[in-house]
Amino acid sequence: MTRSDVERALKTPAAGSKTWQVLATIIATSAHFSSGYAVGFLSPAIPLIRKQHLPDLTEDQEGNLGSLMLLSGTLVSPLAAVLADSRIGRKGTCILTAIPFIVCFSLNILFPSSIVAHYCARFFVGISAGTLTIVCPLYISEISELSIRGSLNSLVVIMFNSGLFVAYLAGIWIHSFVLLSVLGLALILIFLTVCWFMPESPEFLLKHGHKEAAVRSLRRLRGAKIDLQEEMKYMEISRADNTEDDELSTWRKFVKVFGTPSLRKAIFIPMILMFFQQFAGIIAVISYTSSIFSMAGSTLDPNVAAAVIGLIQLVATFGTTAAVDRLGRRPLLLTSSIVTALSMATLALYFHLKANDVDLSSFGLVPLVALVGYICFFSLGLGPVPWVILGEIFTPDVKTLCTTIASMWVWGLCTIVAKIFPTLVAALGIHWVMWAFSLGCVLALVASCFTPETKGKSPSQIQEMLAPKRGRKG
Repeated sequence: MTRSDVERALKTPAAGSKTWQVLATIIATSAHFSSGYAVGFLSPAIPLIRKQHLPDLTEDQEGNLGSLMLLSGTLVSPLAAVLADSRIGRKGTCILTAIPFIVCFSLNILFPSSIVAHYCARFFVGISAGTLTIVCPLYISEISELSIRGSLNSLVVIMFNSGLFVAYLAGIWIHSFVLLSVLGLALILIFLTVCWFMPESPEFLLKHGHKEAAVRSLRRLRGAKIDLQEEMKYMEISRADNTEDDELSTWRKFVKVFGTPSLRKAIFIPMILMFFQQFAGIIAVISYTSSIFSMAGSTLDPNVAAAVIGLIQLVATFGTTAAVDRLGRRPLLLTSSIVTALSMATLALYFHLKANDVDLSSFGLVPLVALVGYICFFSLGLGPVPWVILGEIFTPDVKTLCTTIASMWVWGLCTIVAKIFPTLVAALGIHWVMWAFSLGCVLALVASCFTPETKGKSPSQIQEMLAPKRGRKG
């Protein structure tokens, strides 16, 4: 049986159960729930820190709190890749992420009046969040069938947004910084309770020579009635093709990625999308939602408005799960970029008029409506789809390295945006910052026009599609 025969067989939806593929993905991504909570946590937490523990908190310190988590997420990416590819494995690396989460929220509970403790807490939580952005896409892409791969990959963003929503919701009813931290600690302890039920990735087990364990894991994921011959054959073919490449040093793999046209194009596609994704302003919006509504002079309570935004973001992401394997990646990106650009431009115009002392008392709901549109359509495409593409576009021999590069890239971009947002707002006014975010959405639209469709294709098929077309001999 040739590789093409096996790939055609794998594209046909299997008749067996997908229950354990879904359950394993939910368990693995439940740690992302804590990542989302940690990001959204700042929205209600900063006003509480300033009110209850650190009344002299400066804008620069606020920017540090927003960016330190993202900085450590950037720095930890190479270590996360090493752990995920070591004998610790995908499952073990996911479990280890619980430790920095516990340290973070424990520091918040024990030392709420220490700015140094707050800095350390944010740095530690970034270690976990950064590690998860690497190991979860790897794990999901290796346990899922082609027919549901995109949907399962989108659960990473769903769980993140669920945690974000819970953080915003907690800001309405919990008026103590310490209690907000206790809730964060409880959430990660729930993950520790269920994470042991995850099966290890069959592809990872096969890579490390554990064929019998790989078969048992695949049997659990696919169901007892499924013939595993085609899929095991495909994994063995892939392993045989990539055994020599697995022995290459990281530097030689790096040279291979950027020296091979199809791989170079593959790494640039998600990186370009993620560049405009972050400069569309999402990390600033979700980290400083309450502050944005306060500046807008909205008639709604800032914490209530933030919770509404979080709920819309969560519901919209569920829409992505249903659409990404039906409509494809590119249509979602195009639609998302257009609507987010219009929504952010509306918000920028509102702040611009407000800065010029125009009476907007009759338009108090405009900031909420604009942000709802922005968040809703960002969550439908521009937010999750680059991560879906990242999880499916690379062949196994370079998947970990490329995921690491892209993860460091996006975490670094998040760090810059979160750090400079409060400073730019103070220096230029929030209206100019929002105009810049609107431009980022427009540029994301341009990038989406050149993004190839990867729906229903295996990594090797995607690489063939990206490879330079040879001219006909005439």
